[in-house]
Amino acid sequence: MNRKYFCESIAGGVVIFIPSVFNIIMLEVTEKYVILYITNGDTLEIICEYICVNINVKGWWDFVMPMLKDDYQKTEKINGVIYNMSPAANFRHGIVNGNIYGGSKGVINGTSINVNTGAINGNTNITLNTGTIKGDIYGGGQNGGVSDSANININNGQVTGNIYGGAYQNQVRTQSNINILGGTVQNVYGGNILTTSGQQNNDTVSQNVNIVIGSKDVNTTPTIKGTVYGSGKYERVGTVEIQLVKSAKLATIYGGSDEAGITNEVNIYLKGITANTIYGGSKTDGIVTTANIFLQSGTVTDVYGGGYGGTTTTANVTLEGTANVTSLFGGSNTNGTVETSNVELKSGKLLNVYGGGNSVAVETANVTLDGITIDEIHGGSKNAGITTNTNVVLNTGKVTDVFGGGYDVGVTNAKVTQNGATVTNIYGGNQGGTGNG
Repeated sequence: MNRKYFCESIAGGVVIFIPSVFNIIMLEVTEKYVILYITNGDTLEIICEYICVNINVKGWWDFVMPMLKDDYQKTEKINGVIYNMSPAANFRHGIVNGNIYGGSKGVINGTSINVNTGAINGNTNITLNTGTIKGDIYGGGQNGGVSDSANININNGQVTGNIYGGAYQNQVRTQSNINILGGTVQNVYGGNILTTSGQQNNDTVSQNVNIVIGSKDVNTTPTIKGTVYGSGKYERVGTVEIQLVKSAKLATIYGGSDEAGITNEVNIYLKGITANTIYGGSKTDGIVTTANIFLQSGTVTDVYGGGYGGTTTTANVTLEGTANVTSLFGGSNTNGTVETSNVELKSGKLLNVYGGGNSVAVETANVTLDGITIDEIHGGSKNAGITTNTNVVLNTGKVTDVFGGGYDVGVTNAKVTQNGATVTNIYGGNQGGTGNG
């Protein structure tokens, strides 16, 4: 609350006299603190101290009580001695200009990986509650590995670099766990960062990765300014699980790697966020054996069972719950390769669906209608990429037009099976364009 006070300059600061019915309250403003006193007759009693933050004293003035000194000042006990560490981390010490590593600093041996150099035989834990990290965060070490799990928890604060669940030029050998429940971060990589294919060949283990974006159980909402990758670079990963629960901003998610990673299995769950694009596969290169995408709630513009590049052996996409999707492709986007895609449409909202890819072929594409209402179903790809085999199965739900082929591109072999869904028109071939169907 703002009040008028009478101010008088004295040596070393300013004394402010505040009239009171019962006594006189006096505040002494120095260069560092505002000290609040109560005077009762001849007794002067200090009741609390406040840190002096941006205070101007000019005759009559409006004084807004600043923060408590105890909230600002921080002490730390080291080997039995109490040290004044003020100002507290929220104000000055909360900035890290370099990188943070959960593990040790080891020594790299050319293109090989020495898992024993600087190894942590156990778990690592990094938690950010406030402050700014201007570098990167690694769950593992710098050329140093971790035998068990690396855990990174971002509850608040800001990371202007990237977050890596694994190590740099070494291995987190069992599991990487990344929980981003608040704050602002850039790119997120679930795995290790290796720099050459030679290091990848020496990567003898495949750790698992768990990434959670947001939580309904906390009041904070994270902001992801960059891209989420389930894997790392040039490395091997066993199973990736990505939970997309809550985020103020999240553009793109890849279940696979940014560059040349090998991932056995990917499981992505859309559980409430709004995103631009979800890929089950990798970005520019890399291999994903099986990609599973479960669209349960939230909103996403484009979904690809495969990647923007790389190879995905089997891509499975399930639309269920209340998810809202604009376009769903069982295959990849432009450059990636998918051998087999399986798209199942149970519930939710969907505008466009293609069993194949966006301007790229799929060997075998399967689309199953199991409950939703939609205008069109295309068994093949969109615009380009002749799919070898398409299978469209119509069990339940409602659809106006079904095409065994693609949009503006055909297929080699197309099959449509009507098992009881409500259908207006069925076309064995494609919609527009040329090609077999």
